[in-house]
Amino acid sequence: LFSEEVPFNGTYNGNGKIIKNILSDYPIFNYVSAKAKLEHITITDSVFNTYCALVKHNYGKIVNCNVDATVTLTSDSLGDIYMGIICSYNNGIISDCTVSGSASASTNEYQKAAIVGGIAGSNNGKIISCISNANVTAEATNNYWGGVFSGGIAGNNNQDGLIEACVVSGEIKATDKQDAFAGNNDGQVLDCTDNTDNKPTNNENTYVTYESERDLYFLPEKKYVKYIGRTVYQNNTLWFSMSGSGTEFITFGN
Repeated sequence: LFSEEVPFNGTYNGNGKIIKNILSDYPIFNYVSAKAKLEHITITDSVFNTYCALVKHNYGKIVNCNVDATVTLTSDSLGDIYMGIICSYNNGIISDCTVSGSASASTNEYQKAAIVGGIAGSNNGKIISCISNANVTAEATNNYWGGVFSGGIAGNNNQDGLIEACVVSGEIKATDKQDAFAGNNDGQVLDCTDNTDNKPTNNENTYVTYESERDLYFLPEKKYVKYIGRTVYQNNTLWFSMSGSGTEFITFGN
């Protein structure tokens, strides 16, 4: 329903009703405009053989929605796949939503991407106070160039993207890069909780360099750090180095 030329511009309130037992090759909404709001929508026991369950392109607000579904897609000729249980491309605000079930994408195409998130495939907007209990998988069965990423919240969190106060559990797997919150992160991830088993091993005496200034960190718990020209060491051994700026997740501890 609804296109880029004629998007959904209104308010849709699910009023606590349950949508269930859907088997569909299309999401509920295609385009949702910046004027629109979707709220209190519940979807359960459903299968979507497409990019998402609720909204493919979101520019509006999605609030207090709960989706328990299987979202799956295998591409031989579709090009890049951006998949999420709530939406494929988020340019608006998604808040206080919960997802469970699974999102899985597989590309058989050469030089094509599979970008999968529990909430959204690509995030250029805000995802706030959401919970993902879903299993998220991105796979490539052919040689690829475009990247194969999975994240508990977003497959790709772009430069303008914000993920804040979210909680993730479930299994996160990818052929290329995987992360509890964003498989590939160029934006901000703040105050999120990782309840997955995707944890690096414990190392002490870890520090992060900020340009010429070195700060020593002892990290018993999971946390994000803001960096500019970051270099990370573990037990005085170089772990990895990265130029530029952004936010990265570093986990040490049990």
